Amino acid sequence: MEAIKVLLDNDTANRIAELDEEIACKAGKFDTSESKYIEDRDYLGKITVCLEKKGLVRLYYNPWGEREGCNTKQEWKRQAILREYQKRRFASFHSATFPILMSNDNPATFVKDEQDSVLDEIFSELPKKYHHDLKALAEALLNPINFEYLLTCNRKHLAADELRNKLKEKGLKLKICTPKELYEEVSNKLSLR
Repeated sequence: MEAIKVLLDNDTANRIAELDEEIACKAGKFDTSESKYIEDRDYLGKITVCLEKKGLVRLYYNPWGEREGCNTKQEWKRQAILREYQKRRFASFHSATFPILMSNDNPATFVKDEQDSVLDEIFSELPKKYHHDLKALAEALLNPINFEYLLTCNRKHLAADELRNKLKEKGLKLKICTPKELYEEVSNKLSLR
C-alpha cells in the first residue's frame, strides 16, 4: 500500500520540532494550559511515531517552511526545526504570486490558467481573512504530488469549516485536517484502532 501523502503547513512543520521535550521547554511550550496546543502535541507525536515511522503516511514540507526555519533567530530552535525538515520530503513549490511548480525531479513549469482560476473561484467567494491562506492551499491543491491532506494547527483559517466546505462544494478531494482529525481518519481508514 502506498503511503498517504500529507503536506504540512509551515506552523505545523515547526511545531513537530517542539515534540522534543528539551525544545518544548526552551520554547516555553512544554507545560502549557492551552488545551488545543496539548491536543496537537499529542496527536503530532502519534502521527510521527505511529503513522510516519511505519510508512503509512508520508509528510512533506515546502521550501518556504525550511527557509523560515533557517531564519529562526534562536540557534537551538533553528537546529531543531531543520533536523525535522531533514527527516521529511521536499514538496514542489507553488506561489500564487509567482505561479510556477518546481522540484528536484522536474524542471519548472508554469501553473495552468485553469488551475489558477480554481483558486480564484474558491477565494473570491470567501471573506478576505482567508486570502493569506492562498499559498498553503495552492501548494496542496496544485502540486503534482497529489496530496490527500493538508495538515494544519490553524483552526481559525485553514481548518475552518467555511474553507473546508468550499473545497467540498467545488468537488476538490484535498482534506484540511488538524492533527487529531488526521490521526483518527487515517487510523480508521487503515483499521489501526
